[in-house]
Amino acid sequence: MMTRSGLLAAALVAMGTMAVGIGEVRADIIRSGVFTSDHCTGDCGVSTTNPGALITVTDHQNGTLDFSILTAPDYVIIGSGFQASFAFNLIGNPLITYSNVVPPGTYSIPGGIAPNQNAGSLMVDGFGNFEYGIDVINNGFGSNAGHTLSFSISGSGLDITDLAEFSTGGSPPALMALDVARVSSGGAITGAIDLSAQLTPGQQCFPGPCTTDVPEPSALALLGGGLLGLGTLFSFLRWRRRDDDCNALAS
Repeated sequence: MMTRSGLLAAALVAMGTMAVGIGEVRADIIRSGVFTSDHCTGDCGVSTTNPGALITVTDHQNGTLDFSILTAPDYVIIGSGFQASFAFNLIGNPLITYSNVVPPGTYSIPGGIAPNQNAGSLMVDGFGNFEYGIDVINNGFGSNAGHTLSFSISGSGLDITDLAEFSTGGSPPALMALDVARVSSGGAITGAIDLSAQLTPGQQCFPGPCTTDVPEPSALALLGGGLLGLGTLFSFLRWRRRDDDCNALAS
């Protein structure tokens, strides 16, 4: 049977674990945005009310960012001769490493020695030059990469706020650009276009937050352990008070 001092020590340890552990565990930060403008000859119909693609970026706060892109049903990701099919910038121009590219075997890393990439200058249509990007290996609609693209990048000190840098020389400048083709209901190509992730009120979350970050399961477990420790401490205090009252009556 645990002594009173043992119960107190266990409660204090649990409380200390909660305080220290929650301070160390950091939740993922998730941001999303839509691609709302284009440089398609003849206008391909992309707008704030008809975005061509959605991007979600997850920051694991360990130097790794996960990208996930989903195009609207009328669009597919292609390589149409630009220097990147998907392009972006990073503040500070770090060396980055790509991993988990899906679909595999479809993309190359321009200007880099795979899987690494240094900041460079990648021209993407009228949106200007970007520092980083990934490119569909084979050009043309017949070699399109489909509706989805996902990959991870990692680098020293990298976090999601580093994405808040616009392209240079673009009209308009863009945070990111995506090379796509729009397809009619009959399957015909209506134009190869670039889409820009612009600051669109109510839809664009870069670089500020649009979502509420939630604690990771480990943080919740630590919180539960701490609360259990508090319960143990309170039980000990009540038991000790009853014991003291009994001793006082006996005397």
